[in-house]
Amino acid sequence: MQRILVLILITSLPFFNLIIAQPCTVTDATGCLCSDNTSTCDLLPDITVAKDLLMSPHFNPEEIGIKYISVSTPNIGDGPLRVIPTDWFVCGTDTILNPNNGAFYCPDGGEAKQLVKQRIYQKRGDDMFYYERDAGTMTYHPTHNHMHVDDWGEYTIREEIPGTDPLTWPIIGEGSKLGFCLMDFGACETFYGHCRDHQNNVITNNLPNAGLGGGMFTCGTSFQGISVGWTDIYYHNLPEMYVNIPEEVCNGNYMAVVHIDPKNNFLEKNEENNVVVVPITLTKQSKSPTTAIKIDGSTKLCSGSSVSLTARFGDSYNWSNGETTQSITVTSPGVYTCDIVTDCGIISSRPIQINQEDLILETETESTIVEICGPQEVVLESTSDTSFWYDDSLGTNLIGTGNTYTTELLNSSQSYWVQNEVNVPGETYFNSPQIEDFDISAINAIEYNGKLVFDVYTPFKLKSFVVHADTAGVREFEIRDINEELIQAKPVHVPAGISRVFVNFDLIEVGENYTLGCLNHPGFHRNNVNVLFPYELPDILSIHGSNVSDSFYFYFYNWEVELSDRTCLTNLKEIQVLVEEASVEVDIVDLPFRIKTTETLSLTGSPAGGVFSGNGVIFNNFNPAVVDLGLHDITYTYTTDDNCEISTTESILVYTIDFNFVNYNLGTIAP
Repeated sequence: MQRILVLILITSLPFFNLIIAQPCTVTDATGCLCSDNTSTCDLLPDITVAKDLLMSPHFNPEEIGIKYISVSTPNIGDGPLRVIPTDWFVCGTDTILNPNNGAFYCPDGGEAKQLVKQRIYQKRGDDMFYYERDAGTMTYHPTHNHMHVDDWGEYTIREEIPGTDPLTWPIIGEGSKLGFCLMDFGACETFYGHCRDHQNNVITNNLPNAGLGGGMFTCGTSFQGISVGWTDIYYHNLPEMYVNIPEEVCNGNYMAVVHIDPKNNFLEKNEENNVVVVPITLTKQSKSPTTAIKIDGSTKLCSGSSVSLTARFGDSYNWSNGETTQSITVTSPGVYTCDIVTDCGIISSRPIQINQEDLILETETESTIVEICGPQEVVLESTSDTSFWYDDSLGTNLIGTGNTYTTELLNSSQSYWVQNEVNVPGETYFNSPQIEDFDISAINAIEYNGKLVFDVYTPFKLKSFVVHADTAGVREFEIRDINEELIQAKPVHVPAGISRVFVNFDLIEVGENYTLGCLNHPGFHRNNVNVLFPYELPDILSIHGSNVSDSFYFYFYNWEVELSDRTCLTNLKEIQVLVEEASVEVDIVDLPFRIKTTETLSLTGSPAGGVFSGNGVIFNNFNPAVVDLGLHDITYTYTTDDNCEISTTESILVYTIDFNFVNYNLGTIAP
């Protein structure tokens, strides 16, 4: 009999519930309850903020300069929050009627704000009525591709002043006043702990009017809202879900303050629970030792090269070599560090290893031995426009620059040394992981546009990487900085399957938390099995996470990076100038001091067999009638048996007779 009673109870309970359950819908108020136990009331929503989600480190990650925020806004009231769009749009100070469905833009092409109303459901006995009231605007959100109710949430990080209004606490960081697309993301029982009453008790499906609204509100222009016992969730990976942290903020304990409906656009059952405060601890804001030093140049020294090391922040500096300036120039190999005094204390930089490169570069010249007969000047030549000339073998006394050097008048043999400045291409490296390092890959959900987060220790050019594309097409690749500002972008056509994509991004400077991604979801494979960040090239870069979760490696494998070109000096090369002394004396025999214009002169050289040259010289004769009056040089050049040319030059005066004055410049003398 007892078994029969148990069986009857089990089978009867559902039937009993069906008998007593009354409908509570937006068209039938029979089963809806008023909170004051009356039969007539406004069934108002009550929007709160889920502390459980806001306090989760996993859903509220931190980067340098950024605190990401995930916000869940459950409705624990008596009625749904229902948003109704109108046909009226605001453009500046004008309100414009647009009865046509579809996108609407202001006459100047700018963004239009659509006026919306809040629908309030009203229980009158068993009947359901509603009325509507103005509730602000909503705007099309291009990165989400749907309409957002404006000014739905305001996020700040503040320093607590106990006993005062959190909205008056000093702000150390704030985000945008965000608009939400209001929708039924999930029920309270699904997201356990998101819905709590004023006594912090967890609410599941035990609200009097749970489900009122239908639990089917979605994003769009006409069917937005949050049903009773449901919540809308915006996770940190969605655009603009973060608070900017100023550069001067240090690590420490602060308060995250989330204010929902800060303009009170919506009528609620309780207007006093729209501000939620949770403690947070910032751990990544004090300056990073890994990127404290900017490196200008190569960490591999070659002959004549140097590298500049600069502290990227701070008020005073103490380098390991004893210098105290913000920048130092390094010409010797070794390990260099800097203790940097900041508002957040002393930051000790990571060690910078500077190596001496075993690089032997040959100097190229036209010749290394030049033979002349002295005395005379010699023009020495190099093959480079950036050459340095010395008169000592150690290269300490610089005597000239450029591709040529003209010596002084040489009477004896002399050695000179030259070296060239040459360009040395930057080294190329490939970073792990390779696509073959993972066994399983897949394309992530369309709402998650994954990016890799990386730090730069030494400036480099990102040349290429490997991707696995689902379909062929053009993708817009982007590098953004810590503040999401676009640094570089490149559209590239990518074939289907596995391929290496050449983006050839320009030099990326030292810094932290850059992101590499695509403007839109690229349809590339990613991995979330055996992902072990960081993936590093020592002293060059570190890929240390993603914008979604550190268990995901997104899209870009086996980075090809190239360091900057540098200039190096070649080895010193000796050029010998060999001066051969004259073996004979050369003379012009009996050359007179002067000659009249009416005379001619036969020239004689010693030793015989040389060649005369100069104005008025024709073979071995000088004809004064064909030159101007005054002094003229006559040169006699003799070539020795060992092919050494020896020259001598003498002057002769060409003149006319004048009885009144003496003027040697005119070649005129008294008789």
